[in-house]
Amino acid sequence: MTSKTRHRLPVNFLKNSIVILSTVIFFGLFIVDQASAWGPMGHSIIGEIAQSKLLPETKKKIREQLQTRSLANIANWADQVKKRRKQKPWHYTNIPEGILEYDRRRDCPRGDCVTEIIPKMAQTLAKPRASLKDRREALKYLAHFVGDIHQPLHLGYASDRGGNRIPLRYRGRNTNLHALWDQGLIQRGGKSLVQYARRLNCNRTVSIRLKNLREEVIRWGLESRKIVLNSVYNFNVKSGLSPNYITRSRVILNRRMCKAGTRLAGILNQVFAFNRR
Repeated sequence: MTSKTRHRLPVNFLKNSIVILSTVIFFGLFIVDQASAWGPMGHSIIGEIAQSKLLPETKKKIREQLQTRSLANIANWADQVKKRRKQKPWHYTNIPEGILEYDRRRDCPRGDCVTEIIPKMAQTLAKPRASLKDRREALKYLAHFVGDIHQPLHLGYASDRGGNRIPLRYRGRNTNLHALWDQGLIQRGGKSLVQYARRLNCNRTVSIRLKNLREEVIRWGLESRKIVLNSVYNFNVKSGLSPNYITRSRVILNRRMCKAGTRLAGILNQVFAFNRR
């Protein structure tokens, strides 16, 4: 499969799969609104990774200033409030098919996509004079959205709702491409979230300068976008998911969770180094 056909796969898939979609319409209605990257387990794992990389002073300030002891425990809050607060667009950035680069005027003109929301929340968290409520919510949003931008299909296509409209069979069950990358590929194997996070062996640490955060976030999104264009849709529509696709995708997913947790910790360590209160 060439890179060109790979980029065009979502549109062709939809055209060729009308029969499949019609036979699973009830299931499709159920799954089409699942827009929570990684699923609750994946977000919590990312929170555990980040928690392990916080500096002692950062942990202390988050605990004392924001009454928060565990990033894993707050990592799914943004999904819980998105419908009521009408914040679903905050969780993703859609880019036209076949295009790699992000363009704010084209892809996020109102600034209400994950690429633009992350820097805004970091700015709020870094303001000592912001209200406790605003800073606590900013922390919760960051704990979630840094995970979101590392899930490749949250830099996907509007035409298939980031893979939600692509039905699949996996392990004998109906699912969709987005849900597969959210949680289906995670092999927890009975391990606790802490054990799973440790097993990923995310040894790197990063230092992130807040004044350059927006450029950093765009780069993280670009990484996800490359995975969308080069890997996510690289399977045979008729024969389904090959063992090689599953193995390769798990490697990618684990690396993305490592990067998400490490970078989330990098943001928070910088925020609370800057915030001397």
